[in-house]
Amino acid sequence: MIHSSLNFIAKELNAYYKDTFKINDDRAIVSNLVNHDGTVPITINDKMVISLVNIEQETSVANLPFSKKTDSGYSVKNPPVSINLYVLFAGNFNNYEESLKFVSATISFFQNNIVFMGADYPEMGPNVYKLVFELFKTDYQSMSYLWSTVGAKYMPSMSYKVRMLTFDDDTAKARGGLLTKPEINTDIANNIG
Repeated sequence: MIHSSLNFIAKELNAYYKDTFKINDDRAIVSNLVNHDGTVPITINDKMVISLVNIEQETSVANLPFSKKTDSGYSVKNPPVSINLYVLFAGNFNNYEESLKFVSATISFFQNNIVFMGADYPEMGPNVYKLVFELFKTDYQSMSYLWSTVGAKYMPSMSYKVRMLTFDDDTAKARGGLLTKPEINTDIANNIG
């Protein structure tokens, strides 16, 4: 679900870049900025790199009920887990002005496309109903920590908080029938009178 959402955004950004800059090749790519061995991937040269930098649980919807009514009774299951993604968009271009140009274009793209609905974009992936993009305010110190954690040198960039993906495999842990009318114990009823 995460990979399909980020790849969808890369595809949409590439279409926007091609139209805006009249280019033919893709410039947005989902990738790490640094390989596990500390080297820089060759595939990100002259690209706008899209990297997942954090995942957090969306707590405003965390207290959903554990059981739900069905036609034949009820089912008990774990509640869905909703998450927000923090995504870094970094301009990794050899020409610094190109980096600034693509960062500006990316901000313009999200200013015009704050919300993507799964009904309109089935390529977002199964069970992705909506993606909402919010430019994430990051102070200088936090940005410094982020780049240190990523292990890369600073590049012109910005972060977006992407709300929200919901994981729900809908597997019931237990099922039961509904009580339709009270049952009367005739032994107790006969002894009362």
